[in-house]
Amino acid sequence: MKHSKFISALLAGAMVFTSTSLPGDLQASAQGVDLDDGLVAAYSFDGETLADERGGSDASAIVTGLNAYSGTPVYEDGKEGKALRLGDYGLKLNREDLGDNFTVSLWLNWDGSVVYNQSVLFLGYHNPEKWLAVGGTEHDGLTNSRFWANGNGYSWTSLGSADLSGGWHQLTLVGSSSGVAAYLDGEQWGSGETNNGPLTGADQDIYVGVNNWDEEFTGLVDEVKVYDRTLSEAEIYRLYDSETSTETLLDQTGITATSSLSMVVGRTQSIEVSMHPVVAAAVPTVIYETSDDTVAQVSQDGVVTAVASGNAVITTTVTLGSVTKTAQTNVTVGGTLDDRLVASFDFENTLDNGVEGGTAAQALGYKLGSYTGEVVYEQGRDGQAVRLGDYGLKLNQQDVGGEYTVSFWVKNHSALAENQVLLLLGYHDPENWMALSGSQSNTSKLKFWVNGGGFSWTTLATTSVPADTWHQITITGTQGQATLYRDGVSLGTVQSNNPLTGSNADIYLGVNNWDALFDGLVDEVRVYNIALSQEEVQEQAMDEFQAMFQQSVEGTLEAAQLLGDNDSAQNVRYDLTLPQTAGGMDVTWTSSNPDVIATDGTVTSPEVDTDVSLTAVFQNGLLRYEVSFDFTVTAFDRSQLDTLLEQARAVDTTLLTPESAQRLAQAMEAAENVENTFAAVDQATQTLRFTLDHLYYRDEAVNPFAFIQEAETQVELEAGKIAQVFTLPDSVKDYVTVTYTSENEDVATYQDGVVTAVGAGKTIVTATVTAKYDGFQMAYSTAVEVLGQPEPPGDVDKTLLEKTIAYAETLSTDGVTDSAVAAFQKALTEAKAVMADTNATQEQVNAAWDNLLEGIWGLGLTQGDKTLLEQLITKADDMMA
Repeated sequence: MKHSKFISALLAGAMVFTSTSLPGDLQASAQGVDLDDGLVAAYSFDGETLADERGGSDASAIVTGLNAYSGTPVYEDGKEGKALRLGDYGLKLNREDLGDNFTVSLWLNWDGSVVYNQSVLFLGYHNPEKWLAVGGTEHDGLTNSRFWANGNGYSWTSLGSADLSGGWHQLTLVGSSSGVAAYLDGEQWGSGETNNGPLTGADQDIYVGVNNWDEEFTGLVDEVKVYDRTLSEAEIYRLYDSETSTETLLDQTGITATSSLSMVVGRTQSIEVSMHPVVAAAVPTVIYETSDDTVAQVSQDGVVTAVASGNAVITTTVTLGSVTKTAQTNVTVGGTLDDRLVASFDFENTLDNGVEGGTAAQALGYKLGSYTGEVVYEQGRDGQAVRLGDYGLKLNQQDVGGEYTVSFWVKNHSALAENQVLLLLGYHDPENWMALSGSQSNTSKLKFWVNGGGFSWTTLATTSVPADTWHQITITGTQGQATLYRDGVSLGTVQSNNPLTGSNADIYLGVNNWDALFDGLVDEVRVYNIALSQEEVQEQAMDEFQAMFQQSVEGTLEAAQLLGDNDSAQNVRYDLTLPQTAGGMDVTWTSSNPDVIATDGTVTSPEVDTDVSLTAVFQNGLLRYEVSFDFTVTAFDRSQLDTLLEQARAVDTTLLTPESAQRLAQAMEAAENVENTFAAVDQATQTLRFTLDHLYYRDEAVNPFAFIQEAETQVELEAGKIAQVFTLPDSVKDYVTVTYTSENEDVATYQDGVVTAVGAGKTIVTATVTAKYDGFQMAYSTAVEVLGQPEPPGDVDKTLLEKTIAYAETLSTDGVTDSAVAAFQKALTEAKAVMADTNATQEQVNAAWDNLLEGIWGLGLTQGDKTLLEQLITKADDMMA
């Protein structure tokens, strides 16, 4: 079983280990397989519907051109339960803008031949074209499909091909910030190093068996699953095979380890272990043992240390349950690093090789022609250097091998022309080389590029060599890989074509078969038949490299760059912005108080002002530079928010519209429960202030007077009589307060809008209404004249009126017409006034009772109500008799 190195770069916490995979890595990155985590859509078709079983949008049947399908979807027996039959239509899943991290998986069973570009799975949109897709390919068109992409750096780029014919297969596409990949039956068959964001954007969707242009897929699809995260290799495999035990997988697939190590005394090197991703996820026991610890020792994290010349075998043992698998690494230790030096040129007025028995270099002219002039030497980095210009050097180091190191110091005299050659490793016929050449005309930029061995004039990396200053270049190579260094700093490891393997393969400085010669000085050339480690490269000139490293990054970070939304370093309230790169170098951060400022810049407000120092660490191997920044984090303060909360609590929400009252309640709840950070408090303060500034009151609360009718202007009453002269509408009762006054209560009293005549004379009664909203008042006055004197009260029985009033107060007015309610309330008010009038006559009492009964009848009564009322009427008749 093959395991691509792509996934370890693609997935954070990946569960497959294909490069430097040690037990510590296994322990740290192993995760359980939870195939429900992040599952945002699932279509099984078992119910013969296009419904999303996760409760999201149903899928839509569409045809090429993305128009709706007018027919009825067809279902047949599938991989599990029912499957959807596609042919003259496909599916749009209606999952727009899923994001950069995604997994889309389905089972498919293709009918017959594969048509060119026939759509299998399409992620993205066609206008503008930004998509990732699987479709039929013109190559071996009967069975093959291709995984390809367009947009955001891709141009109809093929990323892999596979045979999808021959029954049921599971197809899975994944994406993350690190790239994209396709899997067939749990195995990767295509990948791309960048993610073109096919599912990021308002129109970006998932299409099964159809796109805007091509012929629809013909066959069955089943068990479509969509995740908003990038599944690991172990999870992808478990989507395909959930039955085979992890122990069985280990037994069937075994393990691999680095087959051989060629080392020198004192060197350390890690053994790379690869195993099935599901096995790796299970965190098996990994043990390393050496056959001879006097030659090579091995730690339990797989790091081999060369002790003395000789041979040893390192055995890697992986155990899971009852299954154990082993792999062996042959270690050859040969002398010291100096023993692997095959060429050394210091150019002290000679092209001789400083290694005993080594071959001298030779000067060659343009296009490797013979050079008959004098070789020129000038002041170099240390002693003399060779002056190149109208000639270059062939080092005569043929077939150094698949493992090598070439290093030299260089000082160019002027800007470089495009393709102007500085270094060529390899040969030109047939072309199999790696080179350093001018990248653009009239600049200091260099390109590290390659041709042959599967490469086609491919630029692998770029750097620069500013004119008139010394810089050191080192290239190390192992089988299939090369690493470029400038001034001791690693610029990255890239794929290689092994340019120094072969009888014609050589090393050329400043000259090749095609391009302009280099113009400048070269000094201290070293060639090893072993790849130096990063530490060994840097130890070539540690002090100078350290000084250059510091100079290159010093000043690239300033406190102002880190402040984010803060005004100054002395008043930090909000999260800082801590860049992860600066000056072209990676940066890591440490904090003197991570509880207050975390290493990602997150600020947690303290109870008192707190000083915190953040340190940026630039490191590349042994090269290291640190710079610290001092901040004062302000003590947490929510007083402004608390003041607003007090204002909010004082608001009479009964005056607000329901919507406004709800918004205020939500803003207050958020403010009361806000996280103790300035950012959160500021947001809550802003929201609460906006809500308070935009309160919406009921119309009745803002202007209740618009709903109140004027009182009677004047009224004339006989002594002992009553009259309703002012009525407060029910709709405004909750939004006002009312006081009732009479200028002369010996003439008339006034309560609830009812005037009771007491004795002959004149007075003015007033209802004063005050709005709760703003305290505004209005007075409603009535002039009252009382005629004559009240008759002696005599014997008056108010018992029945009192009981009827008590009964009336228990009645509900819900669902009753406004007019009936108004008549009832008026009769009740007048009845209460008569009850309170000590001078009321029996005639007034009886009249008030009659009016109240009419008001009660008008409400509409239940049978029980009517029975009780009839009893009251019967009793009244008896009393009258």
